Amino acid sequence: MKTVSAVRFKPKPECYDEFLEECKKRSAWRREHPNVLQRIIACSDKEVIEITIIDDLEFVLEKQESGLTWLDGLRHMLEEYNEQDRHTLPISGLIIDA
Repeated sequence: MKTVSAVRFKPKPECYDEFLEECKKRSAWRREHPNVLQRIIACSDKEVIEITIIDDLEFVLEKQESGLTWLDGLRHMLEEYNEQDRHTLPISGLIIDA
């Protein structure tokens, strides 16, 4: 079953371009995997959304740790949304109708 993940980021203004470059680098290796479709959306000069669709649930679970490690290395570039969510606003789930 396919899963979808959408993660909102709010880069600090002085880090916006650098954060986008880091997103592009991370997205490049995902293009090598046929079961992953990822898009980075710059919705404004204040927010970036990463949308990922993956055909393989095991692959999602396998890559969770590397995603958190990537994020930990970039937290200094991001503004917090609030104290609970901190640096991201994520949502994910199973695609039930395509």
